[in-house]
Amino acid sequence: CKGGPNKERSLSVFIRENGTCGNWTCFRASCGWKGYTQPDGVPKAYQAKKDSGNENESDQEVKANQPVKVIRKLREEDLRLEPLCDELVTYFSERMISAKTLRRNNVSQRKRNNKIVIAFTYRRDKVLVGCKYREVSKKFSQEANTEKILYGLDDIKQARDIIIVEGEIDKLSMEEAGYCNCVSVPDGAPAQVSNKLPDKDHDKKYSYLWNCKEYLDPV
Repeated sequence: CKGGPNKERSLSVFIRENGTCGNWTCFRASCGWKGYTQPDGVPKAYQAKKDSGNENESDQEVKANQPVKVIRKLREEDLRLEPLCDELVTYFSERMISAKTLRRNNVSQRKRNNKIVIAFTYRRDKVLVGCKYREVSKKFSQEANTEKILYGLDDIKQARDIIIVEGEIDKLSMEEAGYCNCVSVPDGAPAQVSNKLPDKDHDKKYSYLWNCKEYLDPV
């Protein structure tokens, strides 16, 4: 999809350190392109058989040997985040979001590809878990291979009522309106949903709900 009309940096690629295999996923809701490969090309044959309905035991064995995705542990110092510059503070103020709200939510900036981008930090118990970047032009990217969680998760700890919105700025706007019991989903909403509720191991698009289950159960 090449990032769609907004040229989003939404492709995640994982390659084993020894070069024996790799997989990729596009996290754009309207795309979802994903794949897996090895130097010998066996998984490609497996995928063709799976699509044709001729999957056998040896094919299932190939599937079982696919790599487990390694979740990265982020460190604050590695991201080189900075306080928001006056220009970005003004950008948010035009959307009626105050500097106080930005500070409380650890909204920062970072220099990437010769541009200054907004950095929305995803935290659990104040510990950095993930980071999503946004250009003023609304191009998004994020740290690859991090655990998916809800944005603003600490604000709904032990909450009985919560508000779920589609984006980080929506969450900040709700806080300005007096509602701190609000979280945002990390990747927007998918274009299509399954007719059958998938189990935890196969629910890739909504993995953040499983990862935050202990926060959602009391709601």
